[in-house]
Amino acid sequence: MTSITKQTVGKYTYLYESKSYWNQKKKRPENKKTIIAKLDPLTNQPHYTQQYLNQLTQTDQPTNGLKLWDKTQEKK
Repeated sequence: MTSITKQTVGKYTYLYESKSYWNQKKKRPENKKTIIAKLDPLTNQPHYTQQYLNQLTQTDQPTNGLKLWDKTQEKK
């Protein structure tokens, strides 16, 4: 099962795709989280990673209107 979760780290908020699965060795459920977007602190609009947009394109889901997360413009 897949869900989108929001997590705040410092002053930024990120969106993660969380996939649940059953761990056979530990005999318990676990989650695999992958970062998919960063929320703009001013507009609260998500900026998605290129990898996530490629994943949506491969599954024939619409990507028009989704903003790309340009990591090169971030301050260090």
